[in-house]
Amino acid sequence: MISKTDIEKITEAYRNNEIKKASHLGKIFYNDLPKSIKKVVEVSNFLVGNEPFGNIDELIDYSSHFDIILAKRYFLEGNFKKYFNTILKTIENSKDTLTKLYGLKELKISNQKKFDEIYSKYSSLEAQTVRSEYLKKFLSSNYTEAIKIASEFTSQNNHAEIILDIADIWYHTGQYYELANLCFSLQKEGKLSNYFSYLYAFSFFSSGKIYDATAILEKLLQIYPKNVNILYNLANCYIQLGKLRESEKLLLEAEKLFRSPSINFTKGVLYYKLGEYNTAKEEFTKSLGSNEFEFSSKYNIAICECNLGMYDSAIKRLIEIRNSSYVDRKNFERLDRTIDIVRRIGRKIPSWLIILIILLISSGISIGTYFVLSFINFLR
Repeated sequence: MISKTDIEKITEAYRNNEIKKASHLGKIFYNDLPKSIKKVVEVSNFLVGNEPFGNIDELIDYSSHFDIILAKRYFLEGNFKKYFNTILKTIENSKDTLTKLYGLKELKISNQKKFDEIYSKYSSLEAQTVRSEYLKKFLSSNYTEAIKIASEFTSQNNHAEIILDIADIWYHTGQYYELANLCFSLQKEGKLSNYFSYLYAFSFFSSGKIYDATAILEKLLQIYPKNVNILYNLANCYIQLGKLRESEKLLLEAEKLFRSPSINFTKGVLYYKLGEYNTAKEEFTKSLGSNEFEFSSKYNIAICECNLGMYDSAIKRLIEIRNSSYVDRKNFERLDRTIDIVRRIGRKIPSWLIILIILLISSGISIGTYFVLSFINFLR
């Protein structure tokens, strides 16, 4: 039978950053532990990369910041509905200021739109600790101060939870160099859990280390086959590596789980690279529902039409894009050059020259400028 001393050993190990010890002790006594201590054990498991000892659903009661950390398991599994519900209910139900701020931090890094909708309701929360202070700075988008305070605090208190905080902040602010160094250190210490591995892949991709990002994502996909983020991002890596049919399989799987203009756009890139211009055009057309792809998709559709010999349509489309309000001077001049090239192609000129000009359009203008692929998080 478990004693009060046994419980205290688990909580003390966690407080002292002996996370593996907390996990180990928790496994020994798990069935006899009260719910609140089981949470501590399961958070420890998450932080060290162990599988849960019990049912996470039964532990989450939306009362503490531990619930937010446990929700990250739902994120990795690709169960975004549970992930969001847990965050939102914890923010609403918890009486603890830190927990509310912690939940808002998680919401901000995963769904800025939803965060913007509800933040005004909680913006008056007062920071009572150093941790609350850097979270408040982060929530108000004062990232410089948030990182400064968090970094100073981390140097004094390198608890795994604090490391998780700063990793999230670096991820959200695009400081991938710092994030990569952090993940590398954790890897050397044998502390690189699946969540940190996921962030590590982002840092690799952003610095052009596609092979490294691919290796991580392939391992994660074996564990989390229903995570649309992993499917999509690995597909992007495969496109970069020229593994086009492998990428197609992943994108089709991702599309079953989540429909998005981003997936359509990436499929357009894929089919363009495969020389399937009609299919590429169809996918770029589907992606037009998003403002994010308004310019690039229209341009790419025109380039597909050029490859299909639809020169008049391509020129008309390019002129419309050139005269649009969202085209800056640099792209205006680039479009003018492209229109001139397409007009030349439409004339009766030697076939070898047509092939050369199309190649120049595809590699020098279209792919280099408007076919850029990036990592992304799709959330429901």
